[in-house]
Amino acid sequence: MEIADNNVLSSPNIRWLIAVLAIIAEFLSLTYFFEAPRAALHPQWSGLLALFNNGLHYKIAIIYGAAILLVTSGRFDAVAQALLPNQSSYRWQPWAVLHVVAMFAFVWLTALGFGTGTHSPNPSFGWLIAWLMAGATNAVAWLRIVAPTQAWVDLLRTQGPYLALALAAGTVAWFGGVLAQQLWEPLAEGTLRLSAQLLSLIYSDITYLPAQRILGSTSFTVEIAAPCSGYEGIAVVTAFVAIYLWLFRHDLRFPRALVLFPLGIACVWLANVLRIAALVVIGDRISPEVAGRGFHSNAGWITFLLVTFALLAVSHRWLSVGGLNFARAPAASQANRSPEVPLLVPFIALAATAIVVAAVSDGVAVLYPLTVVVTAATLWSFRRAYRAAFGPLNWYPFAIGIFVFLIWLLLVPGSSSEGQRLAQRLSEWPLWLAYVWIGFRLVGSVVTVPFAEELAFRGYLIRKLASGNIEESRPGVFTWPSFIISSVLFGLLHESFLAGAIAGGAFAVALYRRGKVGDAILAHMTTNLLIGLTVIVAGHWGLWA
Repeated sequence: MEIADNNVLSSPNIRWLIAVLAIIAEFLSLTYFFEAPRAALHPQWSGLLALFNNGLHYKIAIIYGAAILLVTSGRFDAVAQALLPNQSSYRWQPWAVLHVVAMFAFVWLTALGFGTGTHSPNPSFGWLIAWLMAGATNAVAWLRIVAPTQAWVDLLRTQGPYLALALAAGTVAWFGGVLAQQLWEPLAEGTLRLSAQLLSLIYSDITYLPAQRILGSTSFTVEIAAPCSGYEGIAVVTAFVAIYLWLFRHDLRFPRALVLFPLGIACVWLANVLRIAALVVIGDRISPEVAGRGFHSNAGWITFLLVTFALLAVSHRWLSVGGLNFARAPAASQANRSPEVPLLVPFIALAATAIVVAAVSDGVAVLYPLTVVVTAATLWSFRRAYRAAFGPLNWYPFAIGIFVFLIWLLLVPGSSSEGQRLAQRLSEWPLWLAYVWIGFRLVGSVVTVPFAEELAFRGYLIRKLASGNIEESRPGVFTWPSFIISSVLFGLLHESFLAGAIAGGAFAVALYRRGKVGDAILAHMTTNLLIGLTVIVAGHWGLWA
C-alpha cells in the first residue's frame, strides 16, 4: 500500500494517524492507572475482570496482532484496496468524537470498578454492563475512524480466510505458550542434570540439589527458575523460525525446511545448558556481580543470536531453492553489489559488541568505549556508501529531535537504581577515567548509535517492508505497514517500549519529508545530544543506565 505523494500527513493518513494516537492515549491511561492487580472482585465475573486487570488483554492483542501481520504480510495491497474506497467523501470526524467520549467513559468506569487504591469497591452488575458497552463503543468507533462499515465488510469478504488463518495461528501460539509454561519443570530437570554433568568436568565437588533446582560450586550457586529452564528460548526460536519460513516461503525447499524447527529447539536448549554452566564458572572464578548482573541478563541473547545465525547459514546453504552458497563470490564484491551490507553491518556491530560488553559487566558497562570504537570503525569502512544519505540542512529534523527528547523525558525516568549505580561507580573512579568514559558515552550516544540504528531501521527496514526489493526502491516511500512495523520493532529495542516506538515513528517522519536517511540521523542525534546534556548537567544518570 503505497501513498502516491509520499506525504505522511495526506488523507487518509491523517485519519489513521489520529487513530494510532488515540490507541496510544488509551494505552497510557489504562496502563499507568490500572495496571496493578486489585482485590475483592465480584466472584461472578472475577475471571473477566482479572483478564483485563492483570494486563492479559495486552498480551492477547500483541499475539493476535502479530499473527495477523504475519499471515497478511503479502496481502497488504489487497487489504488497502478494501479499506480505501471513497476516501474523499467519507465523514470520519463524528466517529473520532464518539471514540474520545467512549474512551473517557471507559476510563472513568474502569476507575469506578477497579479503584485506584489497593482494593476495588466490588462493582455491581449494572457497572459491568456499562463498562462492556463503553469498551465496545470505543472499539467500534475506532474501527469507523479507520474505514467505513462497507469497507470492513468488503475486507471480511475478500480476506476472510486469511484473517481466519491468522486467528487460528494466534490461538495456536497462545496455547503453545501456556503449554510451554506447564512443561518448564521437566525442562528444568533436564537442564539442571546436564549442566551438573558439565560442571563435574571442571569441579571435583559441586552443589547439586535437584529438588530445590539449585546448582553450583561450593562457593557460588544458582537456582534454575522457570525462565532458566529453556522454554522461553525455545518459544522465541520457534517464533523466529515460523516468521522466517513464512517470509521466505518461496525461496526455501519444503518440507525439508521444516527441519529448522527441531534443529533450532535442540540448539537453543543445549546453548542454555552451556549458559547455566558458564554462569556458575564466572560467578565462582571471576565475579559474582558479573555473573548475576551482566552475564545472566545478556548471555541468553548472545546464544539466541548465535543459534539464529547458524540456522540462517544452514537454510541458505542447504535449504534454499537456488542452493545459495556464501562462498560463491568474494565478500568485497558482494558488498559492492548489495546495498544491504553498509546499511546493516554497522548495526550488527553495534548490537553484538553492546551485548558482549553488557555480558561481562556487573551492571555498569565499563567497556562501553569498545562499542563506540568497533561501530565507528565499521561506519568508516562504508563511508562512501553514505554520501547520498544527506541533503541540505533544514530545520525540521532538529524540531523532530527536540519533540522526541521531550517525549523521552516524559516517559523514561531520569532516576533509577541503575542510574544510581552508574553515578556511584563513576564517583569511585579516578577523575580522568570518569571523564574519558563519559566522553565515549556521549560520542556513542550522539554519533555512532544514531548512525547505526537509523541506517538499519530507516535506511534498510522501512525500504524492505515497503517494497520487498531494496535495490529497486527509493528511500522514504511511505506505507503504513512499514511505518508501524519498523516503529514497533524500534520500540522493542529499548527498555521503554512506548518511548522507543514513538521515537521510531518520529524519526520515520523525518525520513519521509525528503527521502533522506540523513534527516532521520540528524533528528536522532539531536534527541540523544539533549539527553546526554541532561544526564551530565542535571545528573539524571538513569537516562543512560
